[in-house]
Amino acid sequence: MVRRSLAPLALAALAACASRGTLVDPLKSERALFESGRFAEAAAALTPERLRSLPKRSRGDGHALIAHCLEAVGRSDDALAAYQLAEALYPKNLEALTGLGWLLHRQGLDDRARPLFERAVHIHPNNATANLGLAEIQRAQGDLASAQVGYESALADASWSKNPAVLRDYAELLASRQKPQQAAEAIGRALVLDPSAGTLLSAARIERRRGGIEAAYRDVGYALSGDPTRDDIALQRALWLLEDGRLAEAEADAEAVLARSDDALARWVRGSARARRGDLAGARADLASAASQRREHPFVARAALALLEELHAPAN
Repeated sequence: MVRRSLAPLALAALAACASRGTLVDPLKSERALFESGRFAEAAAALTPERLRSLPKRSRGDGHALIAHCLEAVGRSDDALAAYQLAEALYPKNLEALTGLGWLLHRQGLDDRARPLFERAVHIHPNNATANLGLAEIQRAQGDLASAQVGYESALADASWSKNPAVLRDYAELLASRQKPQQAAEAIGRALVLDPSAGTLLSAARIERRRGGIEAAYRDVGYALSGDPTRDDIALQRALWLLEDGRLAEAEADAEAVLARSDDALARWVRGSARARRGDLAGARADLASAASQRREHPFVARAALALLEELHAPAN
């Protein structure tokens, strides 16, 4: 899945807050500074005196905006403290809850982020930013049915309905849930918005799940032509080529990656292809290299070691 960057999230949260039915936003000037990238100025403007001058209903938003600014300039520890203060002072403030949730989520602390998103959704069931954060965590934790509901709630909001990264994740989720037609429609919308290598790779994966083998190779080829140095794309095609018995082509893609770095998965692909072609010495060399990378790539290393042991086993 794609990790959302700060700026779109923060801007979406700010837009949602500013449109809560208020005629005049008390934080309009500070939000304008933030949205123009003047983060330090926005934070400096939110002095304790300025915060106390705000209507009570807006003070939590002001504290959360300070945290947004700190995060935007890379001061993650200070942003965390600011979000925590905002959430402690204003436990029902959506900007504080979702901002803290996303910061923890981006740091891989999903067990701490999930309750924050759940609280935000309980307060405001249609909050798109909270639903999206919760959906990403549910998807990562394997609760795909709940994640689909969250993605659909987020995509019903104009802030996210034309976000290609969210549409891409949603499409791949639908494919995982064996909903090929819906997945194809979602990835088609993403491609219209962003025909980038990453979106084309997702389209290729969805096509292959639907049984469109040649269409999958076509799309992954387009992706590689758009960004020839994307090792993840070359390796995805190499894995499919290996699976389909196109060994020479699988080796070629693996070697293109290995020309740039000693990648464990590329070693495994080439070693597997060599083993199937009868080049046992070459296969063992590649697989030994992949198996040695168990700290960085434990799953690939285990697979390589298993195949190595099989190659060394005496023939019956």
